[in-house]
Amino acid sequence: MSGLILFASSVGALEIVRYMLREFHGEGSVRGAKTDEAARPTFHEVTVSSPGKVLIAGGYLILEKENLGITVAGTSRFYATVRTSVHSSSQKQSQTALCIVVRSPQFHESYLYGYNVDADQIFAMDGDNVFVAKCLQLVFTFLRAHSGLAAFRAQLAAVQAKGRLEIVLQADNDFYSQNEQLQSRSWPVSASSLRRLPRFLPCAKGADGKVSVAKTGLGSSATLTTSLVAALLRFFGLVDLRGAKSAEELRLVHNLAQLVHCRAQGKVGSGFDVASAVYGTQVYQRFSPAPFAALLEEQALGADEQAAFARQLTAAVLDHRRDLWDQVVQPFRLPRGLTLLLGDVCGGSNSPAMARGVLDWRKANATEAQALWTQLATTNRRLLSALQQLHHLEDADADVFAEAMAAVATQPFAALPGDGSVATALGEARAAVLEARRCMRAMGQAAGVEIEPAAQTELCDATMALPGVVAAAVPGAGGNDAIFALVVTGGAAAAATSATVEAVERLWADWAASAPGRPVVCPLLLRASDAADGLDGVRAEL
Repeated sequence: MSGLILFASSVGALEIVRYMLREFHGEGSVRGAKTDEAARPTFHEVTVSSPGKVLIAGGYLILEKENLGITVAGTSRFYATVRTSVHSSSQKQSQTALCIVVRSPQFHESYLYGYNVDADQIFAMDGDNVFVAKCLQLVFTFLRAHSGLAAFRAQLAAVQAKGRLEIVLQADNDFYSQNEQLQSRSWPVSASSLRRLPRFLPCAKGADGKVSVAKTGLGSSATLTTSLVAALLRFFGLVDLRGAKSAEELRLVHNLAQLVHCRAQGKVGSGFDVASAVYGTQVYQRFSPAPFAALLEEQALGADEQAAFARQLTAAVLDHRRDLWDQVVQPFRLPRGLTLLLGDVCGGSNSPAMARGVLDWRKANATEAQALWTQLATTNRRLLSALQQLHHLEDADADVFAEAMAAVATQPFAALPGDGSVATALGEARAAVLEARRCMRAMGQAAGVEIEPAAQTELCDATMALPGVVAAAVPGAGGNDAIFALVVTGGAAAAATSATVEAVERLWADWAASAPGRPVVCPLLLRASDAADGLDGVRAEL
């Protein structure tokens, strides 16, 4: 409430606050209630989406610049819609502050913010979300500095003349565990049941009325941030993001989304999740955080300090000399006929706590940790090399490659001959994943962190025993949240009806009932996006 009082007194406009709250709680827009779309005519609207990710190699090591990570963009996406709308034509819009309504239907939440362009300040008026608030503040600060105060004020005035700014945030169902939804309907835990659920299904509420959310590890905070940053930039005309996207507009979205995400998290992570949301499937090496330290400090700023911050932010985002952002993003895709499956494991892990545990262990046991670190880094590059070899074979003769993949899809890997080029490369990828899993288990045991718990080891091993399964492992930082599998689908680009895919989904769906104490595993609908079409990263939907 202190921010509300400061805002009202600083502009001498308590009536603006009252107006915004009346608008927010007016008929059809009560927090948590359904919105009457007919009461909110839309004048200008854009929608931008970004993909969820699965880190198949590089967990923990990706925090250091010299190490790579292989991240696969999924077909499940997060959507941000930004539009101009008005609740009632009879109500007069404030000319001093912009009213921003943010709706998150899946979380049964709405938030109201005000933006004063003269003070360059976003204020939470009713409800708050740190990722949304930081996004609004930094994007508006950048737009104000980049476009110039007069031009940006004119853009906001055009919005205000018609109504208010409204934002809607929604994600495909795979981002959140749907097991409670399936149980409430007495449906089996299976991919076919997930296909029956309505799109953008709101999360279930517990007996206490609180929203019950279990994430599946697709990077919802990074995809929210990226899609919202990109949608705001598109709304105000700085990027297009339709069809083939320019390197410049992707760089703009990436740089600003990284800074927003770091500021919202209160730390500088590896950045791979935002990079995946922007660029899609890739081989990634992180950026150096040092150039951005001053931008990430949270402190109250006076007018002169705010102006200096805006200049620093704009310089960091535009990076005209290309000497600030030194991350490596190498576009990548899985070879044809190899797809990724993801299972939602009903366990639960605290990834930040796990990361702290591993990093604390490494600091206290430098020699032992470095030996494992080095071995794991070598193994990750070995996996990349095997996947690249498959690409070479595919490029050399696509028909022969497809035939070889079809043959592999029907046999357990233990029975494959070692003299075929495709089989050999797939066997090398399999061996690399097995070695990476061994290193991750050793690291977890040494650090006292369950990176691959025994229950996950059993599930991964059983999955890898199926014909056509190249590898199965826990993604990212590990734990009890998910399992991924790399599956040969017989050379077909579309894997929806592959017998191998069906076998994996059946194993996972039946896992809990197959023996006492086994966790519930729900096969998700996500597949690896096809980077060949250039659309598996951030893109405009509208």
